[in-house]
Amino acid sequence: MNKRVKLDNLGGFPLTQDTLKFMQESYRDAFKAIASLLGDKVIVTGVVNVAGVLSNGWITYQGELIPFVGGAATAGVVIQETATSEVYEDLVNKEVYFTKVAFCGAPATFPFADLKPLDTISGLNDAIADLVDGLANHVHAWSTITNNPFKEFGSVDIGNIPASDGFYTIALATAQPDTNYKVIGTLRGKNSNLDFDNDVSWVVGKFTTNQFELAIREYAAAAQNLAFDYIIIHP
Repeated sequence: MNKRVKLDNLGGFPLTQDTLKFMQESYRDAFKAIASLLGDKVIVTGVVNVAGVLSNGWITYQGELIPFVGGAATAGVVIQETATSEVYEDLVNKEVYFTKVAFCGAPATFPFADLKPLDTISGLNDAIADLVDGLANHVHAWSTITNNPFKEFGSVDIGNIPASDGFYTIALATAQPDTNYKVIGTLRGKNSNLDFDNDVSWVVGKFTTNQFELAIREYAAAAQNLAFDYIIIHP
């Protein structure tokens, strides 16, 4: 806490409303900072559902730590503040004590589904350690990762295009589940002088689950030395 009152001085402490306000701000500001760190609508402790009945606990809401009063679980959470009055020395009845609680009911302040449980720091540390260990010991092949769109990498030597048009059947190492795949390819020149390899154009087509066709047209009679590098992906 960044505020404190020294209460052991002698001479008669001048206790006033300002003193009480100072003391209240010292802990309220600190708890607001903690609540903001935890996040909004977080179950800090308790609020456990057993056969449709919620236990008491604590939650965060709009930067405050609020006690949750257990009871029958419903779809909504109510944030309720109750004021209690006292008669002041000027004989005026004034609201002075305010108590805020949360509970299930209606009309709802927010849906109960918005509340998220908060793991303990030790639990978070264990989860992070497991994640780091899993990444450090990751041995799965890229092609086996769930929902990985990249299904195959390949390279085929073409060499010289024998005539004005060359047609090449590229066999896939792994049969694809359907023909709705894409071929991302690069026609790679292997001559030291790429001027021999650059007078060509190419397309792919005739997809089956086991192969596709590569068609290459040359526009000059130079002897090419080409390779076709490709990746198979599924949308």
